[in-house]
Amino acid sequence: MLIVKRYHPEAELFGVDSSHLNLDKLKDLGIETRVLNIETNDLPFADNSIDLIIANQVLEHTKEIFWINHEIFRCLKVGGVFFMGVPNVLSFHNRILMLLGYHPTCNKLTSAHVRVFSKKDVLVFYHQIGNSFCQVEKFYGSQFYPFPKKIARFLSRLFPTMAVASFYIIKKIADYNGEFINWPEYAQLETNYFRGEKEG
Repeated sequence: MLIVKRYHPEAELFGVDSSHLNLDKLKDLGIETRVLNIETNDLPFADNSIDLIIANQVLEHTKEIFWINHEIFRCLKVGGVFFMGVPNVLSFHNRILMLLGYHPTCNKLTSAHVRVFSKKDVLVFYHQIGNSFCQVEKFYGSQFYPFPKKIARFLSRLFPTMAVASFYIIKKIADYNGEFINWPEYAQLETNYFRGEKEG
């Protein structure tokens, strides 16, 4: 967010966090922060009110991908952008590990990551569900294990689908009408996804 502030000093910045651990630090930086659970809470913003939403190294920690995207595209303005950064399960080093019978480093049962991402799967996700209201405009790769930084940067540019981390710029191009929140029922998914139903 500080990069956004550097290039757009007039921008109003909001942070959403799952705990109070970073509140003081963010307040000192002039960032208004809300503590909530993005998997079951509404984002505290009006429909069509936000220009840019950033989720960098966040979504791999979540199950409720449909609810989270529902809230993101509800809040984004038409023309607004969702910037997503996630680990790449098909990175070069993960492919080697799996060939040798080892689990990918970004998703172990003992880790905090519960969801995997790769370029083709992300493109299918946003095309299948969001083709009428969003488009993936750009894709980047970053880091390339086990190479040193200079070589890793070169390889990430050359082979972005095999980089350690993947970054996507997804633009909202038309009105959003609940497509993400309706997808689990439409696709008859057999997982109990949260769709905004409140208990009680």
